[in-house]
Amino acid sequence: MLRNLLCFTSFFSLGIALFIYSGLVYVVPGAMDLMAPEWNREYGLLETVQHVLLVGMALFLLWNLRYRKSSLQRKIQIAVSVFLVFVFMEEVDYFLQYLDLVNEKSVNESEILGVRNLHNHNDFFRAIKFLIQTALYLSTFIVALSFSVPGKRSLYTFGFSRTASIIVVIAIVIGFLASMFIVFEDARQLQSEANELLLYACWALMAIWPAKESGLSFLKIEE
Repeated sequence: MLRNLLCFTSFFSLGIALFIYSGLVYVVPGAMDLMAPEWNREYGLLETVQHVLLVGMALFLLWNLRYRKSSLQRKIQIAVSVFLVFVFMEEVDYFLQYLDLVNEKSVNESEILGVRNLHNHNDFFRAIKFLIQTALYLSTFIVALSFSVPGKRSLYTFGFSRTASIIVVIAIVIGFLASMFIVFEDARQLQSEANELLLYACWALMAIWPAKESGLSFLKIEE
């Protein structure tokens, strides 16, 4: 069930990203209020789906530890799960966003309290975030590209689906091309969030898609 939920959320997320890249979000009435409401964009659909993907992937990786006999595989999955939880905590300001929602604070009232996560703390941490994000995009693209071509591949004994890899490569290329045509600052902020959503969706697709298209769950090792 969790795998199916992640699969649906991943494709739904890619659809949201394409909707934003196309510029339709600025044309369709009410779309901006749904994606990133002006009173506080943190409670829009764009951010909410990011949170669902991050938590869903972390739970999925931990749940599938029971199928892992290799110590290396287990350590990798645990490390990735911890990283995903950390990213989620950064996204929700360590749950302070939900406290703001309960207290009905607007985005302006929240900003008065100051920065409440690491990646927005100062220019140094913002630069670190940019470098890590760039490295993650490149590494995801390279891994997906390597699995997109015919032939058997393995990465630390993990196998990835060729079909999912092709989808990921196309999605990242579209996101990159869309980023080249941003001209408005408001669009740049929304685009940045769409890029993050696209990256999370790509990770989820590669994690849940059977490596041999055989119905086996989670990164089946290619023989």
